[in-house]
Amino acid sequence: MRRLFIRPFLLVLSMAILSTKISFAVPEEEVIFPEVIAVEGEKSILESFKEDFLYRDPDDRTYIQRIHNDAYYHLVGFSAIGDVVQLHDGSKWEVASSAQQRVLGWVQMDDIFIKPSASWFSYYQYVLHNRTQNQVAEVNLIEPPSNAFQIVNIEPYHRLVHLSDNTIWQIDATDKHFQHWRIGHRVIIGVNNRWRVALFPNAIINVDINNIPYNRIPYSQGNFYGYPAVY
Repeated sequence: MRRLFIRPFLLVLSMAILSTKISFAVPEEEVIFPEVIAVEGEKSILESFKEDFLYRDPDDRTYIQRIHNDAYYHLVGFSAIGDVVQLHDGSKWEVASSAQQRVLGWVQMDDIFIKPSASWFSYYQYVLHNRTQNQVAEVNLIEPPSNAFQIVNIEPYHRLVHLSDNTIWQIDATDKHFQHWRIGHRVIIGVNNRWRVALFPNAIINVDINNIPYNRIPYSQGNFYGYPAVY
């Protein structure tokens, strides 16, 4: 009788100890997302945006304030015929033949935005918008930046992404590409095509899923959200 009692008891005890260990185990790769200091006044700014501002502010002074500094690029070089350009982050872009002569006139001080192509039928996924000269060139990414921002952490519930430059971004909840993002992926900060009136003025381009077949233009609409809290 005693043996029949001891064996089940030891079995239950061992299972209880094992379950306790499992319950307190933390996956080695799991990193707690930091507390965030959100950008103040962002909601009130968004609520004040109206379509008619496009006509009151033709030079975009109101809207340009919403573009993050990381979305400004500058030219550092181009090929002899203008079929390839290199930006200051080290990224290289193939230029459409129709724009090659145009980019030969661009200079290092020009402000350049990277935008998704608005055309569904174009071979080119992106455009370089030279805001200084008010010119555009259709392009494709052929070499990612040498110092691209990396995804350090992801908070899926609020769709927050922590990048290696210590900025935190919020991704549009309707975005379908976000589920494929992983820690360690590299991103480029671009400008949304509808950045003047959109809630998400920036286009976050994940270069590590850039050529996956399901992705016509692998970017996500995003907004600069804030910084990690420091105590």
